[in-house]
Amino acid sequence: FLKVSPNLGKTALVFSGNGSQWKLMGADLYKNNDLFKRSIDEVDFYFYPLAHWKIGEYLQQLDSSWDLEHTEYAQPLLFAIQVGMITLLKHEGVTFEAVVGHSVGEVAASFAAGIFDLPQAVKIIYERSRAQASTFGSGSMAAVKIKRESLNQLLSQYKQVEIAGINTADSFTVSGDEAEIVELGQTVKSMGGLFKKLDLAYAFHSSKMQPLKTAIYQSLEYLEPSKEPFATFFSTVTGAE
Repeated sequence: FLKVSPNLGKTALVFSGNGSQWKLMGADLYKNNDLFKRSIDEVDFYFYPLAHWKIGEYLQQLDSSWDLEHTEYAQPLLFAIQVGMITLLKHEGVTFEAVVGHSVGEVAASFAAGIFDLPQAVKIIYERSRAQASTFGSGSMAAVKIKRESLNQLLSQYKQVEIAGINTADSFTVSGDEAEIVELGQTVKSMGGLFKKLDLAYAFHSSKMQPLKTAIYQSLEYLEPSKEPFATFFSTVTGAE
């Protein structure tokens, strides 16, 4: 298992977002590792009354029954497995000083840092995935590698596509209308840039999510983040602590 030397400096955990999943992820761990199984079952204790399906039972299905295209399944599965991995890492003596999460990974990161307890984190993942599920088929996303100036010029032509993530100085995620994203990809490739359309039917991190904001805020208005977290949380929205 992972061993971390105290001489290597401080440790940060990075939690991945949507797109990092695959069928049967976590299934072997759930079957063979009692600690991981108990962690998933604890998530289910709070998740099942909300969603009326169990993540533990999902992990025991055949791969042909897995539906990761729909975010109401993918997000809770990613979250639960990340919670299980936190449990395993802590059991192995791994300590960490900071956390960061990309997109849906921010929910598990906030739990790992001690900002939200498990019931609150489960509530967040349930409400987020449930709300975004209603936007299935509304758009798509793509990874683009091209100079920022060139991308800005292109997006002035494609009004229904916007930058959803700045990954490096010349690597971006774009989100929006699927037809325009396909056209944008052809143009980027003709300019010598790299382009990969993501296998998603959602325009995450775009203005197409804006209509969901009020309902999500209302569903989570009772949240009480801890004033004494275990670790420092860095936001991938603001880039700040």
